[in-house]
Formats: sequence, C-alpha cells, structure tokens
Amino acid sequence: SGDWSSDVCSSDLLGGSSPLDLDETRRGLARLVDREALDRRNAGATPGESRLAFRHALLREAAYAALTDEDRRLGHRLAGAWLESSGEGEAVTIAAHFERGGEPERAVKWLSRGAEQALEGGDFANALALAQRALVGIASEAPRSMDLVLVGLHLILAEAHRWRGAFEEAERAALQAASAARPGSLPWFRAVDEVLGASLRRGNMDIGLSWAAMVSEVAEEPSARSAKVVCVCSAARLLFHAGQYADAAAMTERIRGLAEDRQTLEPRAVAEVERLFGAMARHRGDLVGDLNGYGAALTAFERAGDARNACNMQVSLGFTYIQVGDYERARGALEAAEGRAERLGLSSVATRARQNLGLVLAALGDVEAARAIEERVVAECRVQGNARFEAWTRIYLSALALAANRPVDAEREARTAADALLGTPPARAGALASLARALVAQNRLAEAERASDAALRILDELGAIEELEGLVFLAAAESALASRQSGRARTVLERACRRVHERAASIDDAALRVSFLERVPENRALLALLAEQSTSR
Repeated sequence: SGDWSSDVCSSDLLGGSSPLDLDETRRGLARLVDREALDRRNAGATPGESRLAFRHALLREAAYAALTDEDRRLGHRLAGAWLESSGEGEAVTIAAHFERGGEPERAVKWLSRGAEQALEGGDFANALALAQRALVGIASEAPRSMDLVLVGLHLILAEAHRWRGAFEEAERAALQAASAARPGSLPWFRAVDEVLGASLRRGNMDIGLSWAAMVSEVAEEPSARSAKVVCVCSAARLLFHAGQYADAAAMTERIRGLAEDRQTLEPRAVAEVERLFGAMARHRGDLVGDLNGYGAALTAFERAGDARNACNMQVSLGFTYIQVGDYERARGALEAAEGRAERLGLSSVATRARQNLGLVLAALGDVEAARAIEERVVAECRVQGNARFEAWTRIYLSALALAANRPVDAEREARTAADALLGTPPARAGALASLARALVAQNRLAEAERASDAALRILDELGAIEELEGLVFLAAAESALASRQSGRARTVLERACRRVHERAASIDDAALRVSFLERVPENRALLALLAEQSTSR
C-alpha cells in the first residue's frame, strides 16, 4: 500500500531504495494490477492515494512464504514504522509488525497502548490478553527504559481484574505495580489505590493497613495530586472498615486539606472525596450525610463521564435507601445498577447490586427469593475471591435462615461470618449478633449472652456500626429477655430506641423519617419490644 506519487513513502516501505528501483517497483506493481493479482482500493486512503491489496488470500500467503526470514522481518519493521509515522493502523496491528520484525521494545509500547484502549472501552478480556503479551515482550528484553511501561501494564491488569471480579489476581498485579513504581509518583498512588481496594475485598487487612499507613505521609509529585487524593480516600475507607475510626477521621481531615481547592482536582478525585464523606457518615450512623455523600458522588462520577464508578455509586445509593426503609426506591436503583453493571461487564458491581436486592426482598417479606439471591452472591464471591463480601452476605443468610425457623443453619452462617470478619470489627459485630439470635432460638442462652455481649462491646468501642447497630441492640435485648434479665433488657432497649429516634430526627424528609421508624425491621422490632416492656410494668 502507499501513495504512488510519493517517493518518500515508497522509499520508506522499500527500505531506502533508489529512485530507479522505485520506478521499476511501480511498473511491476502496475503489471500485477493489470493481471488481477493485486487490486487498487481507495477505501481508507487519504485523497490522492490508492491502496493495493492481494485479490486472493492464497496469493498473499504464497508471496509471504517466498520471502527469506530476514526480508520478512525487514518488511514487518518497515510496515510497522510506516503505520507508526503515518498515524494509521490499530495499536495491535502495529505491535504485531514490530513483534514479527524483531523489535520487542517497540512492540511492547504499542501493545501497552492497545491494552489501555481496550480497558477504556470496557473490553477487559482483551486488555488482559494484550497486557500479558506485552509483559512477555518485556521479559525477553527487560531494558531499564521499560520500567514505567512495566508499572503501567501491571496497573492495567489490576484494574481489569478488579472490574471483572478477580480480586486475587487484582491484588497480585497491584502489589507488583506498587513495588516497582517510584513512591510519590502518579503510578505509585494509582497502584496503592488498587492494592487497598483488592486487599479489603480479599480480607487481607494486614496488607491493606500497611499500605494505608504510608499513603498520606508520602509527598506527591506535582502531577500526582489528584491521584494522591483518590488513594488517601481509599485508605480512609479501609480504616473505617477495620474499625480504626479515629485514624480514619484524621485521614479524612487531611483529605479536606488536600481537596480544599476542588477546581485544581481531576473530576474523579472530586467524586472520590464525596464518596469518602458518604462512607464516613454511613459508619457514624449519619443517614442524611450518607444520602448526601453518595448522591453527590454519583453525580460527580456521572459528570466526569466515569460510567463504571457511577454504576458502583448507584448501588451504594440503593443501599442507603434500604437503611431508611424506602425499599421501592432502593429496588429501582439496584435493579437499574445490576442491569447496567451486566452490560458494562462489571461482575463485582453486579454482585453488590444483587446482594442488596436480596435485602430488599427480605424486608418486603419474600424470604425464599431473598435466600436464593444471597446464596448466588456467596457463590459469586467465592469465584471472585471477595472474602469480606462473602462473609457479610452470610450475616444476611443467617437472618433469613432464622426467619425461616432454621436456627441451626442460622448459627452455621453466623459462625462462618464471624470467623472470616476478625479483621473488620464493625461487620463482625453483626455476625456475632446474628449468632446470638440463632443461639437464643435454640435456647442456648449462656452462649447467646456471650455472643451478644461481644457484639455490644464492639459497638461501645466504635460508637456506631453502619447498618448493623439495630441488629446488635436487638440481639442483646432478645438474649436478656430470654434469660429473664428484664432490667438489663430494658436498659438495652431504652438505649437502642433513643438512638433510633436520634437518627430519625436528623432526617428532614418526613416520609423517610416514618419509613425509617416503621419499615426497617430492626427498628420496628426494638420499638415494639420497648413498648411491650413498658406495658408489662
């Protein structure tokens, strides 16, 4: 192919041939066109150019096979260089020419670009394949000039695995990127951000906490300010899950300083700040802050054109509606997010949406449908390596088993969850509370009291536990009532209902305030138990 009137172009493709050689080449090509071995095509050519192609694939393969190995390599190098300089051709096509031309370093550059393009386009399988192919090329050469490309490739692997829900592979790739990148650089913060997310999902809290401890202290390079904000937001969220509320709050205050002038931040960093504020409010039991934070994060991600994170935030917002008892709005948001996640290939986000849809169905009384969804979620989490999410889902399965009058199954699910959540005390409190309720149902009251006391101690230490506060109070009250400790039960119920009313009072929307009090199962049960105790006196 080429512009027949251009000596420069033809010379490039023919390896610097002389004008006489070029003239002879043109005449030879014209004869091949006349004999219908080649075909002139204008499609894809710029004005004034025509392209040549073999009429038959067999002729093309025969001509290719007739070349010597060295001529074949030279031809690929020249073709790759021409496509590179002309700005034409797909990255993967250019890379293939350089691979076959024996120039792996140039091939790696184009494979890396192709992998980035595939990742941006949501073709995660192709992104992974191209990145792995590039890594093979680097392994064969390993020049120092490839260090930054190497980090970038591991970052592509980490992100693609994360969205596909392959967290063991995501964690491995992220750790390789973080270890190879220069601390304080943009790639380093991006890599540590991936490490934090993957380690949290896998339940590897020691790994996550060790990286979280350093991120806010590392000085960022000028180009890495937004990346640092994103990374520190992830570190703070991990600390909340680890029950280190004071450290998480201190880190959030650092974020306020870093993000003071939002005009200087990239859109994703602004969205992540809103997400962190929503997460902090959620862990503190601040329902309005939860709604506002995740609502603002969803809007910010959509404004940034980040469809994947926007979909993830839609799930978070759906969960917030569950917390206030607006199950209809929650269901609409979650079903929309699940469908969107499936279309975008976001396996882990679709699993999150399904888990929360199970909660909606349970609250609306469809226990069997809820159980089927949550069991599917557990199976998906096992495939994904999402140990923390699997364990959290087992808390819900324990409650569903208890509702179906299967206390032994409820106990098994709760114990499994409690063992898996040792590194995340807020969630573990919910597992222990579920265990206590299952033991009460089996009349194993001494064991139930120990489990409910352990859950209540965690709540006392933290002051608030996301969605699970009501469950912890309910387990403690039921355990005390079953043991005929009416005074203790009343103390727990008064404290619990005071907290429920405090949280309700913060809700400006009257309808949501009523649904929080009357439709959230734990709140409804606590208020009813206190009313019974008051009547019995």
